[in-house]
Amino acid sequence: QITIARDALAIWYFASDIKATPRTPSRARMRGGKAMLFSSDAFADKVVVVTGAARGIGRAIAQAFSRVGACIAVVDLNGDTANCVTSQMRKDGCDAIAITADVASETGVSKMMDGIVSKWGTVHVLVNNVGIYPRQPFEQMKVDDWEHVINVNLRSAFLCAKACAPFMMHQRWGRIINIASVRFWIPDRGLIHYVAAKGGVIGLTRALAHELGDYGITVNAIAPGAVETEAERNACKDNDRRKRMVECIIQAQCIKRRLHPFDIAWVAVFLASDEAGAITGQTILVDAGWAMD
Repeated sequence: QITIARDALAIWYFASDIKATPRTPSRARMRGGKAMLFSSDAFADKVVVVTGAARGIGRAIAQAFSRVGACIAVVDLNGDTANCVTSQMRKDGCDAIAITADVASETGVSKMMDGIVSKWGTVHVLVNNVGIYPRQPFEQMKVDDWEHVINVNLRSAFLCAKACAPFMMHQRWGRIINIASVRFWIPDRGLIHYVAAKGGVIGLTRALAHELGDYGITVNAIAPGAVETEAERNACKDNDRRKRMVECIIQAQCIKRRLHPFDIAWVAVFLASDEAGAITGQTILVDAGWAMD
């Protein structure tokens, strides 16, 4: 299923590069002489919620949706950084709000929904991006360490989906996009809790897709590879060691370059579009071919 979805996405990219079809002129725009699928108002009637959106992949996803006209809720535990992101979006003409909330808790999710509903009254697209990536040897891992990673990476996705789904069910249209990880296929030492959580995200994606499909809601996951972010840089303070690790990963990829947050972001935009309405329950690997079957 993963391979089929990946191939379908590749076909879509290829087709959109050739031309913008006359039947969907509102979707098409030109950038540097190249036909692009989505216009700047393609998501003008959509409310998009992105968790963990103050930096890294989450910020890129929020910015990508802002460029296609969506209303954006930037949700993050770091309120100052979230406010900086939304401030820039508003300068660019986007209707955006920052919500400071811990979405691993029911109280935090309630606070998030209060802000969204009071502003727009509904939600169309949920991107469950929030996550942490601490390394810890299994033999030293405490139950509290395990539960913290599971809560942030998996419980938050369940809570946010549960809170947003009723609005999507009522309007009989919705998109839930969960951020998984290539580490489910390529585990590494010290990441027992993280790999287990991301495996749970993939399972949650499939089960939700099965339950919510009758309401016109699609649920998919994106599994990023080694994406260059601030969090990734901070995970290894030894720059020389980090460079060696990055080079090793690049050599293992089919496409020999670094992945960047917008590599993930535009896949999220596609999965949220009407054009992806027949794709659900899938996990799209965006890893430059690192975890080839």
